[in-house]
Amino acid sequence: MNPKSRTRFAGFAAVIALTTWAVVHYARNPEPGSSSAFHSPVPKGPCEGLANEFAALLRKTEERASEEDETKISQMVHALVDGNDQIGCKTRILSDAEKPPSCGRVYRAMMTSVFASKAASPRNIDRLLTFAPVDCQNIVLFLFPYLTDVDDGLAKTVQRMALSDSSSDRRRYAWAGLGTLAGVAREKKDLPLVQQMDNLILNHLTSATSEEDRVALLEAAGNGGCEGCAKTLQHATEDDSPAVRRVGVGAFRFLASKLSVDIMCNALEQDADASVREQAAWSLRFQSTFADNRIDCLIRAAANDASKIVRPAAVRSLGTLGKTFVRARSALVHLTGPQVSDDTREIAREIVVDLRDLLRNDDPAVLHSASRADAGKPTR
Repeated sequence: MNPKSRTRFAGFAAVIALTTWAVVHYARNPEPGSSSAFHSPVPKGPCEGLANEFAALLRKTEERASEEDETKISQMVHALVDGNDQIGCKTRILSDAEKPPSCGRVYRAMMTSVFASKAASPRNIDRLLTFAPVDCQNIVLFLFPYLTDVDDGLAKTVQRMALSDSSSDRRRYAWAGLGTLAGVAREKKDLPLVQQMDNLILNHLTSATSEEDRVALLEAAGNGGCEGCAKTLQHATEDDSPAVRRVGVGAFRFLASKLSVDIMCNALEQDADASVREQAAWSLRFQSTFADNRIDCLIRAAANDASKIVRPAAVRSLGTLGKTFVRARSALVHLTGPQVSDDTREIAREIVVDLRDLLRNDDPAVLHSASRADAGKPTR
């Protein structure tokens, strides 16, 4: 799930909300034997002044909370962020998040803020997944795409959830989360931890028999960019089930090899199911290796695919690649012309406007010649 821009507003809101509740809770109910290092004093000022209002919001259930409450939280966040050091508040937030009065939309907004602000360490998240109510743990798992750090303890906790939780939905969330952790470990170059998680995912993927389990494990492999899973992923793209093919194609998005690009392009141009082709078009934007190959098949899909869900996905992927490659920008310019469908043209025009600063510096002759004739033969 590139959630940065659309969660920034809710993100800041969360930090403040949990902050104030923590102030009230610990002021009135100090924990016996708590260490000063963990429960450090909360700074006075906005963090203290907003405490009662935040506590009231936190007590609201999912049904009672409203969009106005979330807006109110965000406004209160700015009041705290603008003039107060949050370090002491965050410490309290993460402790209180283990035992909230409810796991509704207010908690979700608050935890989004905690994750987006990188306030939680792997140990903090491990504790949340161990001690928080189940519904709150689900929210934490959904926020894993924000993570930038992982350790062996957190990986083992999520692994236990994936292997032994009684809920099939929770096991699926945990497998997806474990794959995300593998991707974080890969970015950190923690090779032993990467190998451990990749092997676990691959071993269970090769032995999975039900479609539900295969989809969950394919999602995990894709989230982690599991290079050792490539052969198994390729088999998934040839499966009889469109659901399996769709997730299998998407699992190649973080792999940079020529084979990965060929598999995604082949699915985009040849698969009979529009949802699989849409997933392929979306997946091609995540890497920039073999850019010409990516751009070529995206142009053909944007111009010629029969599906109203595939064409927009292809145009948007060209928009992502257009931030780096003049050929993709050239393609987008040509896709604003009358020879394409209305939906393709409208999206291409919006993206061209967004890329206008880059286009101003492009050679017009290059823009004109780079991709106009690349539509090639029609796709499905």
